[in-house]
Amino acid sequence: MLIFDLYAFMQGKTYHVSKVYNDFYIKHTISVDQYVASVKTEQNNNIYLSVQPDPKEKN
Repeated sequence: MLIFDLYAFMQGKTYHVSKVYNDFYIKHTISVDQYVASVKTEQNNNIYLSVQPDPKEKN
């Protein structure tokens, strides 16, 4: 049980969030305007990075 507790504690200490979320909510190093601009930029980039069908491939 001690091993599980140690593992859970370490997982709780290590944040698994984006850099923008970390800067705004955890470290408070960026403003609201910077956060909103960064999130919009990430969303726009994710649209282009999403999986697109190969135009050469035929159904």
